[in-house]
Amino acid sequence: MREALEDYAQAKREMVVPRAENDCQTVCRIAELICDASERICSIAARHSGEASYASSCKRAEEDCRTSRGDCEMCQ
Repeated sequence: MREALEDYAQAKREMVVPRAENDCQTVCRIAELICDASERICSIAARHSGEASYASSCKRAEEDCRTSRGDCEMCQ
């Protein structure tokens, strides 16, 4: 779980770095990384059902995935 959360945090940090006007490819790649990490986090959380902290991490990651995908779609 720690590794998945670290990958997720790194991808989120990259998303907020100022970017060039036509850098949609980078925005979409980072969104993909965020969503990949989200899937890993939720997969791990599923193995720990009943533990609120895991469920919370999954929910937060899913929300960020949706947001980052929206950023990608708006950019294109």
